[in-house]
Amino acid sequence: MGQQQVNVRLSIPQASEIMRARINRFDENYLAVKTGGANPEFIIYDLRNKEEDLENNAFKLNGHSEEGFGLAWSPLDNRHLLSGSYDRRILLFNMERLEAP
Repeated sequence: MGQQQVNVRLSIPQASEIMRARINRFDENYLAVKTGGANPEFIIYDLRNKEEDLENNAFKLNGHSEEGFGLAWSPLDNRHLLSGSYDRRILLFNMERLEAP
């Protein structure tokens, strides 16, 4: 069998370890990334932005005091993002209430 190649469509550098990344199944333009480290955060990227503008136009959320691996978009709509962490908390974010960066 020959080697298969994967074409990288987009590369988004991160300062912290990536714990999870999820595409919104109702709107594939939205990518949620959960980072680890001492100050874990959630970054919501709108992939319609140019690659060089992604970081400046990203929504940055926080709320956990420890890192963790739980991250999921709602299976029912495109507005809700759920997160779980080792701090034993579950957070529910409503994307309609976010203000543009």
